Amino acid sequence: MGNALSDSGRLPEAISHYKAALRINADNAQAQNGLGAALFHSGDIAAAIGHFERALKLRPEFAEAHYNLGNALARLGRSDESSHNIARRCGCVRLGGTALFPGRRPGQRWPIARGHRGI
Repeated sequence: MGNALSDSGRLPEAISHYKAALRINADNAQAQNGLGAALFHSGDIAAAIGHFERALKLRPEFAEAHYNLGNALARLGRSDESSHNIARRCGCVRLGGTALFPGRRPGQRWPIARGHRGI
C-alpha cells in the first residue's frame, strides 16, 4: 500500500503506511527502503538516509537501498560516499575515487528509486 501511495504522490499517507508496517516488523528491509524513499521525496533527506542505512543493515546486498542511499548522500554533497553506494547498485567500477557509471556523464544526478522498484 505504501508503494502505491508513494507512486501516486500521496507521500504523507505513504509515510504513515510504511511506519505502520515497521511497527509490526522493524526488520522489514523493503519497508525501511520504501519509507526512506518517501521521506526523500518529502524533503527529509537526513531521515531518509537513516532508513536506507537500516535497510542495508538488514540486507547488505539490497541494490535499491544502496542506490537510494547514494542519491541521498549526493543530495547532501557527500559525493565519495554517494558514488560508492551507487556503484554497488549498478555494478559500476571505481577509478581513482570516482565511480564510472555506464551511460552517465561525471556528476550527473540519478533519480531516487521509489518503494521496491529501481529505476
